[in-house]
This record gives sequence, C-alpha cells and structure tokens, in this order.
Amino acid sequence: MSFLPIDRMWLRAENGREESNVTYFNDLMYTGEMVCKIITLGIVASISDSRDNHRYRHCYELVRADGLGSWAKVVNDSIVGPSAQYIYEDAREELRELTEKKQDTWQSEAVKSIHNCLKVVDPHCEDLPHKVDSRKWLDLFSRLRNKTRGHGATTGEMCNAIVDPLEKSIKLVTDNFSLFKKPWAFLHRNLSGKYRVSKISSNADSFNYLKSTNIHNYPNGIYIFLDGHPRRVDLFETTVDLNDFHIANGGFTEKKFELLSYITGSTINLDSRSYLLPVSELPRSETQSLKELDIVGSSFTNMPFLGDGYIKRAELEDELLSLLKNDRHPIITLLGRGGIGKTSLSLNVLQTLAKENEERFKLIIWISARDIDLLEEGPKQVAPDITTLKEIVKEYWGLVDKLVLKEKNEKQIDLFSKELNECQEYGPTLFIFDNFETVSNPVEMFNFIDTYIRNPNKVLITTRHREFKGDYPIEVFGMNKSECDELAESTANRLGITELLNKNFYEELYQESEGHPYVVKIILGERSKSSKVKAFDRIITNRDDILNALFERTYLLLSDDAKRVFFTLCNWKSIVPQLALEAVMLRSSSSGIKIKTTEAIDELSRISFIEVFTSEQDGQIFLSVPLAAAIFGKRKLAISHFKNFVEADTILLQFFGAAQKHEIKNGIEPRVNRLFRNLARNIKSEHTTLEENLPMLEFIARHYYKAWILIANLSEEFSKEDPLGKSRLYLEHYLEYSDDESASIVIWDKIASIDQQNENWSGYIHALVEKCLIPSVSFKDISEAANKINHLKSQDLTGFDIEEQHVLLSKLADKMKERIKEADATDCSRLCWILMSLDLLEDANKYLELGLDKDPNNDYCKRLKNRLQLTNG
Repeated sequence: MSFLPIDRMWLRAENGREESNVTYFNDLMYTGEMVCKIITLGIVASISDSRDNHRYRHCYELVRADGLGSWAKVVNDSIVGPSAQYIYEDAREELRELTEKKQDTWQSEAVKSIHNCLKVVDPHCEDLPHKVDSRKWLDLFSRLRNKTRGHGATTGEMCNAIVDPLEKSIKLVTDNFSLFKKPWAFLHRNLSGKYRVSKISSNADSFNYLKSTNIHNYPNGIYIFLDGHPRRVDLFETTVDLNDFHIANGGFTEKKFELLSYITGSTINLDSRSYLLPVSELPRSETQSLKELDIVGSSFTNMPFLGDGYIKRAELEDELLSLLKNDRHPIITLLGRGGIGKTSLSLNVLQTLAKENEERFKLIIWISARDIDLLEEGPKQVAPDITTLKEIVKEYWGLVDKLVLKEKNEKQIDLFSKELNECQEYGPTLFIFDNFETVSNPVEMFNFIDTYIRNPNKVLITTRHREFKGDYPIEVFGMNKSECDELAESTANRLGITELLNKNFYEELYQESEGHPYVVKIILGERSKSSKVKAFDRIITNRDDILNALFERTYLLLSDDAKRVFFTLCNWKSIVPQLALEAVMLRSSSSGIKIKTTEAIDELSRISFIEVFTSEQDGQIFLSVPLAAAIFGKRKLAISHFKNFVEADTILLQFFGAAQKHEIKNGIEPRVNRLFRNLARNIKSEHTTLEENLPMLEFIARHYYKAWILIANLSEEFSKEDPLGKSRLYLEHYLEYSDDESASIVIWDKIASIDQQNENWSGYIHALVEKCLIPSVSFKDISEAANKINHLKSQDLTGFDIEEQHVLLSKLADKMKERIKEADATDCSRLCWILMSLDLLEDANKYLELGLDKDPNNDYCKRLKNRLQLTNG
C-alpha cells in the first residue's frame, strides 16, 4: 500500500544511506519524527465534533508543542482520555493496534527494536515490561530523539549500532499500522464546485464521488476517509500537485506558526488565529437551557428567560405564533444572519405561546448549540449545550426521564425517535433547536428529525444557513424603521448618549445598518466611547472580532462560485439586478470559467449573506449586500485569488449604473438602458467591440425582451458584417417575446424599412402584412400598407413565390374587409387593387361600388372603374 509522504521520506533515507551511516541515522530520525506526527494528526482527525471540543483542544496543544514528547502525550490523551468516546468507528482498529498488549506482533517487535536503540545512547534506561502496547513506541522514539538529535551528541559508533534496529522499528510501523492503509487525499474545490482529488494513498477511490458533484462544502486540505465522509487533517499541509508535505513544527505566536517539511527541509508559516481561543472550560451561553423543567403557563419547559430590552417585531411574531399553533408544517425554520434576532424572537413567541395557548404543547424543550454570544462589548466564545445527536438525546432524557440515561446510547436514541413520533406519555411537544448550523453534520441531523417528527409534535429551528429542505422557512431580515428607531432610542438611553443623537443620525443609522439589531448596538456602543463622530463603515471595519463572529464560519462553507459572486457584489456598493450579475458572470464563463450564478445566489441567500428584493414594476430580482457583510467580503477579496476576475467583472457591472433600494420600484429598464448607453460609448471609442459583448447582451434580452431592440440599434450602428441584417434578426427576436401591440407595430415598420433598403421585397410585404394583422393597428396604417404593396406590384418588383404572395395578400384583403366601415373611397380603391391581384374581380367590383357610394367624384375609384370595365370586356 502506497502512502506518498512516507514513501518520499524513505526515498530520502535511502539516499542518505549511500552517503554514510551518520547521514542515514539522521534521515531515519527525521522519518520517525514524521511518522509520529502523522500518527498523531490522523488520530486527532478521527475525533468527531462534540460540545467539549476535544479535537480543537488537541490541536491547540500540538500547534504549540516544543518537543516530540507533547505529540506522544496527545495520542495517549486521545485514545484513553475523554476524547476516546468520540472517535469514529472506522478508526477503532487504530485504537486497538495502539493499545493491545500482545507478544510476537509487529507492535511488540517495533517497540523492542526502538528500545534497543535507546539503550545504545542511554544504557541505564529501564527495561521493558513483559507486555507492552505500541503507544510505548511513540514515547520511546521521542526519548531517543531527545537523547540524540535533541540534546545529545551522537557518535559515529552509536550511529552504526543504531541504524539497523531503528530502520527495522520504523519499517514495522509504516508497513503495518492501519492508519497508513486508510484512504488519504488532498481535496481542492474547483470553480465548478466539484473537487480535484489528489491521491495521497493509492486506495483513495473513496473520494472520487466528489469529482462529479458540487453539493459538498469541504475547505481545501488533506483528508482521511472515515465513516463514509472525508475528515479534515489539521496542521498537515500540501498542494494540489502533492509536491511537498509540511507538518506543524512549533514557532507559535499570536500571528503565525511554523510547518516543516521533513522531506525537503523547507518551512512555511500559517495564520495562527484559528488556534488562539483558550482550551479552558468556556462559560455557558446567555441563552443556555435550564437544567430542570419549569412551568410557564400550562407548559413544562427548560427554555431560558428573555432578557430586558427586547423590541417587539409584530409581523414576524404573528407569523411564527400562527405557524406554531396550527397542525401543519411539523418543522419550521427561522433563517437569518447572525445577530439578526432569531433567538430573541423565538423566546418571545414561545413565552406568549406557553401563556396563551393552554392546549397546544405540554412540553417545550429548548436545545441550544450556540457557541458564540454576540454581546454588546463584542463576541464571546461559549460552550454549546449540544453538538451531536447523542448529546441531544442525553439532554432530553436528563430533563424528562433520567432512568433512560442508564440505557445504552443506541437504546436512548431509539426511544428519542419515538418521542418525536408520538406524544402519548408527555403530551404534544415542541422541540427548539437554536443555532442549528453549529451542530455536527446539520444535514444528517435534520434528516433524522425530519424522518421521525409527526404532528401534533413540532420542531422549531433557528439557523444562519439552511442546507436542507422539507421545512417551512421564515426569513428574518433587519428590523423595519420604527423597530430600529425604538431599539436605537432604548440603547441610547441605557448608554446615556441620547443628547448626542438627532433625527439625521437615526435615519443614517437605519440606512447603514439596514435594521440589523446587533450592528445597531455595536455602532451606538462605539459612539458612546468617543466624542468624535466616526463613519459607520469605519466603525464596523475596525471590529474584526464582530465581522469574524458574524460571517467567518459560514464563509468557510461557501462554494467557490458563491465566493466569486459574493466578492463581486461586495466590491460595488450598489443594489445590483440579478440579471445584470448573471450577464456579467456569463461573460466570464465565455472565457472558460463556468460559473453557476443562480445556484451561487441561492446559496448566498440561504445563509443570509445577501438580501433579495423583487421589483413590483417588472418582477425582476435585485440583490443587496448588507454593510457588515460587504465590509467582511471586501476584506476577504483583498487576499483572494479571485481578485483580478472580480475587479474586471465589477467594471462591467458598473455599466448598469449605481442604484439604491428606493430605485427598485423602477424595475430593470433604467439599468439596462444605462448599460447600452455606456457600451455604445465604449464601442465608439474602440475600448471594446459589439461582438465581444453580444453573448452577454443576448442573455439579458432573453430575460428582458425589450433589450432586443437595443441590441438591434447597436448592431445597425456597430456590426462589422451585414449590420442591417443583424439588426433585423434582433428585431424579430423582440417580436417573438413581445405582447406590446403598439411597440410591435413600430418594430414591423422598422423591419419593413430594412427590407426595403436591402430590396428584400418578400420580407418587405411580409412585414407590412404582419403589422396590419395586429388588432390595435389603425385602419389608416392598413390602407397605407395596401397602397405600398400595390405600388410595388405595379413596378413588378415583388419577385417571390406566387403562392406566398397569394397567402399574404389574402390576409391583407380579409383584414380590410373586416374593417371596411372605417374606409373612405380611396381606401376602397386600394382594397380593389389587392383583390384584382388575387383575381377576385367580382369582389373588386363590389368594393368599387362601395367606394363610389362614399365619394362619386373620387379620382382613384373613377379610374379604377374604367380599368375594371376594360378587364371585364
């Protein structure tokens, strides 16, 4: 079985053997160090998420480790300490191999060999016990390392004595330890959302499904495949080409830490901010659940009490209360950005529900996964009540029946699933899952809940992003103006800064915060600290802690397409029509980068990174990025490889012109008109060509049909080949989409004019007749069309199929007959000429007489009468 980092390390060692035993010894020691560290990182990656955050605690220690002994200690703590119960099932074989004590196994031979090496440099080291497990190998190797490379002075004689047992010991581990036989790969998400899978182990086919699907969100990095999913291996880095492998090597500061390649000796530094949070026990959240059931109204509940300062949000409260009371929609989701007020809204409605509705729910169970409290002084890390299904189940049974906690985990989960399904013992139950996005595997958790929940039980979920379907979503946006003003006034009173604020300040506060409650509180808090008035965006920009708390975790889950779209929207402070964004992204796609813009917009909307509005004017969708999200996005854009693409897209997007929210009511027409005016100027000044922009413009026209006319106008002016023909084609496209009769009349006239210039007489007659068939066309226009056709025939210029002429002229004649009451004598004469062309002489005589009745002195009718008499004679 091939495992690339170790294979390359053995290759380095073999090259060292050819030089000398001393070089070979040193290379073997480097190999052993790398093996120890990979074993440690693999074991830590095998620990599943839990509210105690065991995996992070171990990484926190490793990134600061100043010696190999700390790595051995982490392995020991992982497999025999509290984290052991959270190790994935697929990694249990590794636990067995590290902990079993048997003689005559590869483990015992590896430990004996490394012990023999240690005795060479430390003759007084203790003897091995009769039975020893392979964890001892890690400890003995770290001691050997300290006695030699760390603090010792190894002689050539010692090296000669050590190399053979050292080689044997390390070989036994690398050839036999199950961890190195697992599927390992480096995952890199492409712009399409699918993954490039670089195989680190030869058996990494388990990852191949990621090559053909774009529904998964894994950050780029090294992964090991366990329990049916890729599991990230922290502190272990490579590239998509697998050119080198770097492992954490100390040097930790508040800004960076070092990673070392044992293969090449090179080092890199990574940002250390992810490992700055302390590992000591965190306080519980301010919205933590009560540990015992209490009575509120007629319900038993463990929900926390709502603090002071809540601002009522009547419309949302009424909608949520109504949904909770009814017997439909078993799962309801409150979806919105962090700090937008989902939790406080839920608690307020639940208090009302418990007090006012005596029959609906007997139990209201509050389950919180919140790991960050958004306090006015800033975000604070807290310990979540739960993160896994096991913890949810234990939380529930700890409240309602502690005897069940004595059962095995599987039995507890089975009984809990029945509680979701039935309510015979405790009565109808409402389960609330707060901050659902922070649970381990939210999609799998939702599927479990969705499978078993049945009315009259219900589930209420609050979440920043919704990766699941099957629920009834309620989107929570910012407060309206009156609610925001009430919150601002209440906060200002409490901070004692009312006299510093005025009506204009409140107006600007609402516009810039977009009614986001937490952003409002932060801005007012900063205002209270300084007599200087700072710009709102400057206040938010200077609070990295707030931006990270609101957006960082969710941002890491974004697909590359969603990041690209998000950056583009953030890079220009304007309301952007979705159609404009899709058109701009399409031009990027034409260069070979396929971007699924619609899916990216849906993704950003689901996680509340953007707000979506619909124009009542034309139903077009407009997109907006809230201030705080835009500032966060621009900060990320500054270091993103998308930067150049985004800047180019932004320039083109600006051709649509800037817009504010109040302009949404005008629809997309002003934005499209602005685009065409700007493009015309650029084409005229030779900064671009029409041909370069046609795919984008045609895309716009397929969704906003009036743009076909604008493309036709550009084509007539700037097309390099057959400008009139291209213009005619786009005008026809307009007619395919349009139901505007007055505009269609003008367009048919335009097409007729083009055909006349090109002497395309069949097209000319067709355009004139089609115009006449429009119900709202004036009879004068119909008569003029007949006159033009008669004149054309008199010059014998029509030159197209007789049968086709007959069909068109028949339609024109029928239309004139239908509206003959509107005709004067001259109009009747024109109809007669058409009828004569159709050889309908009897009908021609009939309408000639009608014309003469209307005006006996009409010259056209009189001359036509002589013509008919001659024809009849």
